[in-house]
Amino acid sequence: MKRLFIARHGETDYNLAQRWQGTSDIPLNEHGRGQASELATRIRGIGLVPVAVGGSTLSRAYETARIIAQELGLPMIAPDARLRERSFGAFEGLTYAECAAQFPEVFSRYRKDPSAVPDGAEAYDVVTARVRAAVLEAANATPDALLIAHGGVMRALVNSVYKELLVPPIGNCVLYELYANHETIESVRLIDG
Repeated sequence: MKRLFIARHGETDYNLAQRWQGTSDIPLNEHGRGQASELATRIRGIGLVPVAVGGSTLSRAYETARIIAQELGLPMIAPDARLRERSFGAFEGLTYAECAAQFPEVFSRYRKDPSAVPDGAEAYDVVTARVRAAVLEAANATPDALLIAHGGVMRALVNSVYKELLVPPIGNCVLYELYANHETIESVRLIDG
């Protein structure tokens, strides 16, 4: 059984404004950089010893990973595009209220059924498949690494393991631990956040 850690990136201005980021490359804000530093301190404080840090190719995740790697003196793993946030198509850059105003029928359908995505959005099963593949590959290639990802892909990952559980939104710099064998993710659990 291989262990891997996965955390969400630090805060961005879009997070503050409650805007859908998706694949838009929104950088960390100063508070988000501080959260990344605090996550490194928390990791050290609870006695975790990741062997390396990597994550998504989006700057908010990559910068979070870089800050943690520097603070813990760890090498970086090449970023993996499969860990990028889900594309939300027409909803990206908008708040919930703006989505409801601009796309009332589509947004209403989506709120009732997250598989009913807006134009240009990535299907939930596609997101789940790509993040599972990335995590399994990382667990087998670099056990005990820390990956920095995004709330939507992390929720898809946890939901894929515990199908009866609907994971609520994941906060910035929340940390999970997972165990995998060569082909299956066996468990995922919240360890800090």
